[in-house]
Amino acid sequence: MPQRVLTRPARVLGLDEVSIRKGQMYDTAIVDLEHKEVIGVVSGHRQREVAAFFTALPYAKAAKVVVMDMHEPFRQAVAPCLPQARVVVDKFHVLLHVHRALDQVRTSLEPRQGKRGELFRARYLLLKAQERLVPESRARLMELLGRYPQLRRAWLLKESFRTWYRPHSRAVAEARLTQWEHSVREQGPAPFRALCPVLRLWRKEIPQLLRYPSLHQRLPRRQEQSHQGHQANGLRPPQPQQLQTENTARQQTGGSAYRCMREITLIDVEPTLR
Repeated sequence: MPQRVLTRPARVLGLDEVSIRKGQMYDTAIVDLEHKEVIGVVSGHRQREVAAFFTALPYAKAAKVVVMDMHEPFRQAVAPCLPQARVVVDKFHVLLHVHRALDQVRTSLEPRQGKRGELFRARYLLLKAQERLVPESRARLMELLGRYPQLRRAWLLKESFRTWYRPHSRAVAEARLTQWEHSVREQGPAPFRALCPVLRLWRKEIPQLLRYPSLHQRLPRRQEQSHQGHQANGLRPPQPQQLQTENTARQQTGGSAYRCMREITLIDVEPTLR
């Protein structure tokens, strides 16, 4: 299989962990988000492996933005290799942490019911965005939250955090996030309190998304192009498992890089990169 040779600068990069063996092995996909191209798949997801890719990357100085989840080795790899690039934590993975906190509250209220409990059956309803609920679902949710005050508190925290990403000035966003954290520390619930230290570790990178609205504006989904091959970068040659990884990553909707591939708008990014 021929290797992909990078012939143009990649200004907006995305890093995404791709599971090779569920919960056990991960590779890292590197994506040119502007041109929606996979430019490499690195074996592993540690700092050393990702840094080796960036060290050999042509036009590395052209990178202006690197989008990632809150995986610390990614940040450590970018800092020395792409010091001019701004690190942006993608919206999906931040909200994933908030959703997990909400789900932990839900399971704590029905610890013995398992899949037979009404809250288990309502788990997707609780996670769905408020504005996407049809009237029947909204009525069912409101009735449910009325009987579980602690769950209602957790759901309101989830929804208030989502509104933080709506377009407004960065100063307003910082104030709202600080207010949200204060509310969590004062009133809980416990799973949300446990989330606050994680958010503080990435407090600089999370608000950076507001500089690039195109990175979280949803566009109509479309089928991505099929990309075969990898960046010639001195890493291991493409293996069958590696090529399967790239195809698997492209199909996953939960990863930061591939989610942004469907959502980025070049006309929005262009002015902010100059």
